[in-house]
Amino acid sequence: MKKTIGFFIVVIILMISFSSIASYCPVSPDGEHFFSYYKEAQHSVAGHRYYRICEECGVLEELGYVIDYTCCLCVGHNYNSWSTPSITHYDQGHLTSRICTRCGYTQYDYVYDFNCCQCTNNHDYMTIISDTHTASGHLVTEVCTMCGESNPVGYVIKTDCCLCGYHTYTNWSTPSITHYTQGHKQTKTCTKCGDTLTRYVIDYSCCECTNNHTYIEKISPIHTSNGHEVYEECIYCGEKNHIGYTTIDSCCCGVHIYGDWQTPSILHTYQGHVQQRVCQLCGEVEERYVSDDNCCFCSGHDFSEWSLLGEHTVIGHESSRACSRCGYEEKKYFVDFNCDLCRSEPVNNVEFLRWLQSRGIPAWSSGNMYQANFATYSKYGLIVYGWPGQVANNELKDGEYRYLGFTYLNDYYTNMYFPNDYTSGIPPELWNFVPVSGAMESYDLLEQTVQKPYMLSTLLVGHGATTLTAAKIGIDKAKVQSGATWSNSGSIYTEKDSGNYATFIVPSMGYGNLSATLSSSKTVLSFTPGVDQIEVTLTLLASMDKPSNEINYFKGSIMSDPTTTNYFTNQIEISKTVIINRPMSDYEEVSFNANVELESIFGDRFEKDVYCTIALHIMDDSGEDPPPDPQPPIDIDAIDIEGITLYGAYNHWTNEYDILGNELPYHEHRFMSLEKIFVTIQAKNVKGLLIRFSPPMESMQYTSTEGIFYDYYDDFGLEYVTFPTDSIFYFQEETIDFTFSYIIPMCPETITMDNQRLRIPYTLYIMLVNGDESIIYTISDIDITGTVYDLLYPQPGQ
Repeated sequence: MKKTIGFFIVVIILMISFSSIASYCPVSPDGEHFFSYYKEAQHSVAGHRYYRICEECGVLEELGYVIDYTCCLCVGHNYNSWSTPSITHYDQGHLTSRICTRCGYTQYDYVYDFNCCQCTNNHDYMTIISDTHTASGHLVTEVCTMCGESNPVGYVIKTDCCLCGYHTYTNWSTPSITHYTQGHKQTKTCTKCGDTLTRYVIDYSCCECTNNHTYIEKISPIHTSNGHEVYEECIYCGEKNHIGYTTIDSCCCGVHIYGDWQTPSILHTYQGHVQQRVCQLCGEVEERYVSDDNCCFCSGHDFSEWSLLGEHTVIGHESSRACSRCGYEEKKYFVDFNCDLCRSEPVNNVEFLRWLQSRGIPAWSSGNMYQANFATYSKYGLIVYGWPGQVANNELKDGEYRYLGFTYLNDYYTNMYFPNDYTSGIPPELWNFVPVSGAMESYDLLEQTVQKPYMLSTLLVGHGATTLTAAKIGIDKAKVQSGATWSNSGSIYTEKDSGNYATFIVPSMGYGNLSATLSSSKTVLSFTPGVDQIEVTLTLLASMDKPSNEINYFKGSIMSDPTTTNYFTNQIEISKTVIINRPMSDYEEVSFNANVELESIFGDRFEKDVYCTIALHIMDDSGEDPPPDPQPPIDIDAIDIEGITLYGAYNHWTNEYDILGNELPYHEHRFMSLEKIFVTIQAKNVKGLLIRFSPPMESMQYTSTEGIFYDYYDDFGLEYVTFPTDSIFYFQEETIDFTFSYIIPMCPETITMDNQRLRIPYTLYIMLVNGDESIIYTISDIDITGTVYDLLYPQPGQ
């Protein structure tokens, strides 16, 4: 009824409002409004706004507020039924809800559940004992069977829990057959947790318990280096006692019958490539190390020709070559005298000729008679054609020729350093010296703490100055031309007030002795059961008997590790820790290697390899030493050397006279660089041979005192000789008659042409091997004087 009355009131209000609307429409042709009616969806306290708008002129007139019977805020929500109460109990009760079907609004409420333990406070508890053992025992809790509420009660001890102290053990086991120090072992085990108890008992049937063995004598079938072991063994417990060694007919106790040597291994070691052969009777394996011509580590790289010079860089023009076997690439940088960016001074004959060409200077004298001499340019800074030996009746005095060669017009080229004829026969002590301009300045350029005191106090050579030193001459009266070094002599220039002059030679300081040792922190590596790795510290000690200020660097490496470098020191100590793994098979020792390298401040280089070995002691899982590999005793005949001879292709020094009339003293082992020498060896019972020379005689490269670099292959077309690979030989026959030939490379002279001693002689080493026996035979009086060119192009006589 109220809604109906309200509706009529709204209609009356609308009619009153309509009567108040302006009746004239300014847009419509007939002046009548054309209205559209609108009701807003938004609910307010008065209801929903109601209005109309003229479609012609847009005038809006408010019509008031009306009720929307689809709006829950106007007429109330239309809920569905309450939902089933939640199982979860809350403080207010169990949650239930209902939803309006028109707007989706949800209403919530809480109700009382008579089946809920928490609503009625009536739980149905049961007791549960935890299986987990704690320090207090096993936890006891009460849990409601209806709602799951849990409350701890306390802790109890369970009789079926081993941790509570209630083990269930089996009976004691049968005593072990093995006898231990305490007796024979028995055990029993808990059937629930596996806990084990152990005890030791006496077995009266055991020999070791009663100390009553019954032995029988046996011979081991295993062959050792001493033969077959003879031992006594208890028939009851197996205890063994060593008696001695014997031989048996069925074993290789005499000599193994080996098959052919197998193909060497691909892997290269510092000893070479391992090669094996097997005894056809017992399977004994013998190993040796051989070189492989296809291995670059053994025989050196097989390089291609140097490539064309590349672009200019700060270090020169790059040229490269590659090894045809392994692909290793080597690079060098050269000076290109056709390049304006390169330096202007040549360092070898090839560069010298290119240098002349680049500057428009003829490489040959007039008529192509003589070629420009690079050695003369290096020594004097002069462009001279030909060399002194080509000048007829050219006089040689105190190491200087009167004429250096020829001018471009083929005239004699006078040597300004040739000794003044007026000084002949006058001892230097009697000269009337005058100060030499620039003498002090030139001396100050020398290394102060090394060369200076040596050149002041050392006896000079030449002009009868065997008792004369530079200090006696006076430093302001002698000009140093070059300093003495370990390997090279120096020179001092003096001048007389009359203008006469002389040059004195200062002998070289002499090579030092490089010593090195490699030692280990352990002498025996004992691999007992369970030990698979052992740590060993290796220590390298090396020293040079030269003052530290004469040494540029001293380097050492252990087991090919990156090199540790120590500068300006004459001794080094380097340690390295290595891990040794348990060997897969038994062998007697393990070997380690190290290397040291040293260079003096003058450029002298030394290198040395050292080794050390550690014995192995390997035990199997039983705690016993494994049986040794069969090694039959070998009856080796002693090495018998019947004769060793060293001679050269020319045999120049044989008490004869040279073309100048000088007597050539007899010296059986005096040769020239580039001379072919022969070593003949007659011996018996030799299975292996190694031939070595002093390092300068083995080097394939050499730099002279004038700075000229020589290469065995590049300059002379000779194939490189790799020591020791190319000088190891093996023999099968009982008697050998063997000859080894070798072309001596360019190396420092030991005696000059006029018989002045420059350095100690070189040595030939020959090692002869037969089994474990070896003999080293040496020839230690090898001297080198000049080169074979001194014979091919002799000086003319007076």
